[in-house]
Amino acid sequence: MQFRILAFFSVVTLVGCNPFYQKWHEKVCQHDDQYCDIPVYLDPDDLQRLPVPVYGNSVPLRSPGKLLQSGDLLVVNDRYSGHHFFDISDRQNPLRIGFYPLPGATELTISNGYLYTNSFTDLYAINLADLRDATYSANSVKRVTDQYSMPRQPSKWIEGADFKSGVLDGGHPLIIGYDTVDGRRFLYGVQQ
Repeated sequence: MQFRILAFFSVVTLVGCNPFYQKWHEKVCQHDDQYCDIPVYLDPDDLQRLPVPVYGNSVPLRSPGKLLQSGDLLVVNDRYSGHHFFDISDRQNPLRIGFYPLPGATELTISNGYLYTNSFTDLYAINLADLRDATYSANSVKRVTDQYSMPRQPSKWIEGADFKSGVLDGGHPLIIGYDTVDGRRFLYGVQQ
């Protein structure tokens, strides 16, 4: 009997706190007295803006993924956030050059002086010499839109997530994480 009562309250709590039972712009919880996480959205307009590199050591590496070397340049993917660039001419003392913010970036390859990478559905070709020499401009990057289908969001981005595409019904923004009641923020499954 105790197990049934516990199971019932567990289901009620999960349904009450699950953001997918609510409209995308409303508070997550059904009851004012509940404390639940609030989803964080990536607006489609944010995907249309041309990324601008952040030079120096101000952006921490949070979720390292793939890495590639081209000569004395090392590129490290920060999953779903962008790419970090390091000068490795002194192999014992790599020097951080900067960060190229690119939402949805998970893949990368280097060929003929260009970094080819994705931003969710788009393909980018970025001139590495311009990025490394801090001469980056709008002419340093080429973008081809809608080359990939939207990936299925990892359920770790939102606890208990269960949906099939990255964009919610009705063209609502992409859920990329959540804010907790105690003030913590998780984006792409990583605490910020």
